[in-house]
Amino acid sequence: MKHLIRQVILPCLLLALPATAEEAPTDGATPARERCISMSRISDAEVINDRTIAFHMVGRDIYLNELPRRCPGMHFGRAIGYRTHAGQLCNLDTITVIDTFGGPQRGPTCGLGHFTRISKDELKALKAERGKDKEKPEDEEKPPAE
Repeated sequence: MKHLIRQVILPCLLLALPATAEEAPTDGATPARERCISMSRISDAEVINDRTIAFHMVGRDIYLNELPRRCPGMHFGRAIGYRTHAGQLCNLDTITVIDTFGGPQRGPTCGLGHFTRISKDELKALKAERGKDKEKPEDEEKPPAE
């Protein structure tokens, strides 16, 4: 019996673990995260802030990518570039900020995070929140000195 567990059951369990950890069905409270999106379906990449990119897909799907760290020089309206060899953009790939001042030049390169499918309304709310942060004067963020 021990031989059967070591030879058959344990390897099967180990193979199943990565799939269940990433692809387990959710109860609606936490959106499912995906490792990759198809390059051929990307119609636009929209930089939201220095850590967030919305990938608009053919067919109206939107995938949000939260980078694991801030990407210096990446901000709303900035162009980014990406290149992959497998036909998919994945969480292990990188993006490069494109500096267009004085002609296109490569800026910082930053790693991607997982992709989360979001609705158009969720993206709109995220952009509105970003806009509120930009409109706040620095004095409002600090409590008044007494």
